[in-house]
Amino acid sequence: IALVIGACQQTAERIKGQLAKAKSESEDTSLTPEEQFALGLAYEEGGRVPKDPTQAIHWWKKAAEQGHVEAQTALGSAYWHGEGVPQNHEEALYWYRKAAMQGDGWAQGILGFAYAEGEIPQNFTEAYAWLSIAPANDYLLSGDPLRWLSPMMTPAQIERGQQRATDLRKEIQANIAERDQAN
Repeated sequence: IALVIGACQQTAERIKGQLAKAKSESEDTSLTPEEQFALGLAYEEGGRVPKDPTQAIHWWKKAAEQGHVEAQTALGSAYWHGEGVPQNHEEALYWYRKAAMQGDGWAQGILGFAYAEGEIPQNFTEAYAWLSIAPANDYLLSGDPLRWLSPMMTPAQIERGQQRATDLRKEIQANIAERDQAN
């Protein structure tokens, strides 16, 4: 047991050292976007490193700028709620939209509800489109949001929403194919 505890302590110290080095070399390009995202999570949660929302944002932004979808969604949430950054819905929507256009169902669902509920300029056509595609991309919806949204829409708005969803699906598929080809 003492050997296991000692090995765990050594591993923890090594990770702390790597995180401290990464923090002091904040422009370190040797970290992959996945590692940058994970480092952001470590700073968001605390534990292995001191909780530091500013550092979480820093590392998520580095990963998000390189196309890391989960980092883009994390930044969207941080800006939406003002966690570690000043609350800024425009910036939140920018990052949510980037993630949504790469197929992130969570970001797609958030955009849909934001448009539907008027948290941003209300647009039922956009809401319908985003909420139509979100379930196909693993956004867990309670019930069918189109069931409560559709009665508030005209038939023309529904038709435009369906067409917009079709167009978005094509654009997202092209984005995913392009990303996969680059990797």
